[in-house]
Amino acid sequence: MKNSKQKDKDFDYFTNKISQVLEINKNKIKLDLELGKIKNFDSLKVLEILALFENDFKKKINPSTINEKCKIKYLFNIFKK
Repeated sequence: MKNSKQKDKDFDYFTNKISQVLEINKNKIKLDLELGKIKNFDSLKVLEILALFENDFKKKINPSTINEKCKIKYLFNIFKK
């Protein structure tokens, strides 16, 4: 199991990347934040999230799970796998 410093480092890396894609301040990224609550979340953002996971994180993600009810925690859990 990872220590808490590594977990913090992982979360910082994740929030930096996801906040750039979602075009919001990384300090607004909270685990319980739903994507639909983000002002400019749309189908283009879904594609950008898919590209981020595939290209930067080397993770596969089911596109149908990324919708307005999807929470940051769900995405972070996939990132951590």
